[in-house]
Amino acid sequence: MKIHSPMKTLSRNLTASLALALLAFSLTGCRVLDYRAVQRDFNLAVQADNAEQPFTEPHAQIVATLTTNYIAKLDPKLRPNAWMLRAVSAWRSGQLELARTSAEQGLHESALQAHSRDAVILKLVPGLVVDSELLGKWRVASNHLSAAQYAPFASDFRTAWDQLQSAQAEVGPPTPESVISYVHFQKWRVLEDWRIVLSGLTDDTTRQSARDEAKQVLGKDLKEAADAERNAIPAGHPLREYIRARGGG
Repeated sequence: MKIHSPMKTLSRNLTASLALALLAFSLTGCRVLDYRAVQRDFNLAVQADNAEQPFTEPHAQIVATLTTNYIAKLDPKLRPNAWMLRAVSAWRSGQLELARTSAEQGLHESALQAHSRDAVILKLVPGLVVDSELLGKWRVASNHLSAAQYAPFASDFRTAWDQLQSAQAEVGPPTPESVISYVHFQKWRVLEDWRIVLSGLTDDTTRQSARDEAKQVLGKDLKEAADAERNAIPAGHPLREYIRARGGG
C-alpha cells in the first residue's frame, strides 16, 4: 500500500473553502493591507500545491513573515487567523514544533470565534503534526517495526486521533461545510497512515494484536473507521474524488 506523505497529500486537499476563505476580510490601513498580501501569498502557495509544484519555500516565507511580533501588532480580530496561517504553513514546510506552538497560541486568542474555520483548523493542526512526526520515525525504521518499536507509535496514534476528534467536536453551525469535509479527510488520512504502519509490523501475531488494540480505541476496525470518514465527505467533493482516485473507494 502506498504511503500518503503528509505534505504531498495535503497539496491537493487544502481546498478553496480553507484557502479562499482566508481572504474574506474587510481590511484597511498599511499593516492590514500588508497582512492581506500575506493571505494572498498563502492562497497562491495553496494553488501551487494543488498543481503539485514545489511549495516548501512559499510556506516557509509565510512563516518568516508571520513572526510573533508581527502578529502581536495586528488587529486582535485578525490574530486567530494569522496564527492559523502560520500553523498550517509551518506544518506544510516541515517546521513541526513551530506548527504545534503556533496552533496553541492561536487557540488562546480571546478573539477566536467558537466553531469558526480558524478554531477548527487550529485544533486540527496538532494531530497532523503528530502524524507527520510518526511517519518520519517510521521511515527512519525502514518501514518495519518490531512489537517493542511499535508501542510508542500506538500511543502517539491515539494522541493524534484524540486531537482530530477535538477538531471534529469544534464543528458547529458556523463551520463552513468545506472545512468539515477537510476534517473528515484528514481523519481518513491519519487512519490510513495508521493502517500502513501496522502493515510494517514484522510479526503476524503482533500485527493482529495491534489491530485489536486500535479497534478498542476507535470502536471499529481501522478500515471501517477510515471508510466512515471517507463516506462523511459528500459524493463528488474534490477530497472524496482524491480518495477514490487513490483506491480509497
